[in-house]
Amino acid sequence: MITNTFRNPLKSTYLWLLLGALCSIGMLVLYLQTQAAKVQRETQQAANLAMKEELESEFGDKTLTELKEKLSEQIESLDDLSSLASLRISAASSDDSDTEEIKPFSPPSAADIQAKFDQHLNSLEFGQKIVGGFSYVQTDFYEYSFDLLVPGYDEYQYPPVQLKTTLVHFKDGSSLNPTTRDSDDVTIVNDNKRIVAVDLSATYTLPGAVKQLTFDEKSKARQEGIALQSIKDGEVRLTMPAGEHDKLLSVQAFNIQGKALKLNGHSSYTNDAYYIEKYNAFLKETIKRIDNGNISDTKQLASYYIDHQPSKEEIAKEHPPETLADYQFSGTPTSVVVFLKPTSHQRTYSFTVTETRDNYVNGLTAAVDDHYDLDGQFDFYGLIDEQGQWLIKPAYHRLDHVVDDYYRITDAKDDDQIYLLDRAVKTLTPQPFYIMDDTLYQNRYVVINKDSDNNQVKGLVDTNTHKVILPLKYDSIDIEGQFITTSKHLRQKSRDVFLREVYLQSNGKMILDGQFYGLEINDGIIITHSEIRTPKQLKARQTQAMDRDGNYIYSNYDLYNAEGKRLNVEPYSDISDHFGQDGLLLVTDIKDNTFYINREAQKSKFDLSSFQQIKPFSNGFAAVQDNNNKFGYIDTQGKLVIPFLYDRAEVFSGGTALTAEADVYRLISPDSTSVAILPGDLRSGSIAKDGKTARYTFVTSNGGEDDEVYTDYDQHGAVIPD
Repeated sequence: MITNTFRNPLKSTYLWLLLGALCSIGMLVLYLQTQAAKVQRETQQAANLAMKEELESEFGDKTLTELKEKLSEQIESLDDLSSLASLRISAASSDDSDTEEIKPFSPPSAADIQAKFDQHLNSLEFGQKIVGGFSYVQTDFYEYSFDLLVPGYDEYQYPPVQLKTTLVHFKDGSSLNPTTRDSDDVTIVNDNKRIVAVDLSATYTLPGAVKQLTFDEKSKARQEGIALQSIKDGEVRLTMPAGEHDKLLSVQAFNIQGKALKLNGHSSYTNDAYYIEKYNAFLKETIKRIDNGNISDTKQLASYYIDHQPSKEEIAKEHPPETLADYQFSGTPTSVVVFLKPTSHQRTYSFTVTETRDNYVNGLTAAVDDHYDLDGQFDFYGLIDEQGQWLIKPAYHRLDHVVDDYYRITDAKDDDQIYLLDRAVKTLTPQPFYIMDDTLYQNRYVVINKDSDNNQVKGLVDTNTHKVILPLKYDSIDIEGQFITTSKHLRQKSRDVFLREVYLQSNGKMILDGQFYGLEINDGIIITHSEIRTPKQLKARQTQAMDRDGNYIYSNYDLYNAEGKRLNVEPYSDISDHFGQDGLLLVTDIKDNTFYINREAQKSKFDLSSFQQIKPFSNGFAAVQDNNNKFGYIDTQGKLVIPFLYDRAEVFSGGTALTAEADVYRLISPDSTSVAILPGDLRSGSIAKDGKTARYTFVTSNGGEDDEVYTDYDQHGAVIPD
């Protein structure tokens, strides 16, 4: 009993303490709320006082009559705004003839975006520019490339891709973290050694699942706050809470056949009709009070304004403004799909770029020092090696590699000159020529020019010796196979004359020269074309042409080997063929006989006398024509392997040949099997001797206004897409 009597007062004490604490907390909360309300009132009072002073200042010396006119003007503006808000501007009614169907919008998935973006990032290249002891590193990444990779990605309006260089790797095996970013796409590295790889990270945004809302005449009710107000006359009108319009990814309309329609245009505006109505009533009440004398001066007008003007925020709580969005489509929409912008997340992809756009040539690159001139430009260029050591100290206004060890140096007056680098003594020596063509032919020769403004006078340099082996006097120089050919153009007696020379690459020896109208190298054989011009007709030859002076022109074609020896005994009057894989060349002699020769200019042994026409060999076959004007094909032994069936016969290319029989075009195989019939009329063909492919263009009529339809076919008769 004693114990119980002792404990009960103790429990009671604790309860009273707890109750007191709760009361204290309640009083504290009430106090804080009271203080917050007080601060809010004081803030509002201060704002109202400031607004009142601002209104009184704005009213200035204006009379109530003048202010009343201003209020009337505001009422008129609000009436115009209300009329405009209720006015619906629609596109012209569409009919079926206006319909333009398109591919339905398909939001790109995150997986597809990620795969294409990562593939593109892995294909990037980087460049390195050396400035003194630093390197500027930049990739060829462009933001717009992402939008092109994934059509529709730009609809998401995501922030730009963030590309960051995290580590660079040098050729000597060392690596370094970049310390500075010069800009969004340029990184500065505190070293000038050659960089061979760059580690980067790219942060870009990926979408979540896109939600679709479907509406039609029977289903207009709100979904996700969006409702279909109307759909007619090629136009769709959607209504939604203000601010929700920015959450739309795309709006796609479909016709009754379920085909997507092209969007011609759209517009939207936010309808604050209820607020406008309340503000209009407030202005009219203000004018009424001025008229009945309840407001007698500008101070009373300012006070009334402060105390009674409608609050847009408060009205919006009870009557939220709506956004109306109108979309015009080509055709007659019957349903519409609204795509909502999805949630998104950022992804950071780390990768390494090894492809480079650097300008290192034979271990050297042009670089600049780290001093600036008065114009803010770098002073001088020099040559630096892969270890960052200067081989040529910076001393030139501009220095660019041209080819091999030749460099173009530009002085302060923008005058260019070619210099030769001597690595052993570390010097650049000026050269008495210019180089426009930066090609190193046969990994040895460089075509040179007389000066930077004249590409008509050319010579040749051998980079093995750095000596000029052909002087600066030619119009053109060509290096092909084992030969070097030159040409110089002259005008003699009002006609063009071409002096040509042929040299062997192996020893520089000239093996052929002369006045040739044309010269070509064909599979190690030199074919020349010269002309005979005479006022008298040659009895033994048929006239080929005449010039304006009345001279008869006869063509002579000759074949020469690599020693410069002429292979044919008599000239040919025509060679319109070239040696191919069959080793047979179609020629016409001066007696107008046509036959085939081999690479030794020996006439083929098979009999061609029964043929009215023969064509060049291609892929082992040649078309020949009999006395009945029908074509067949012979093989390289002169044997007829495809009979005389065709009115037209082209060369074999890609395993087939195009033939025509009774106006029917047909592709045939080497065993005369029909591969495909090509409808229409042949308009053009792209075929080559010994070709692996073919392309034929045919035209057909569709009977309409544009009655000609062109179709391209390959060597198998398959249609080639546009």
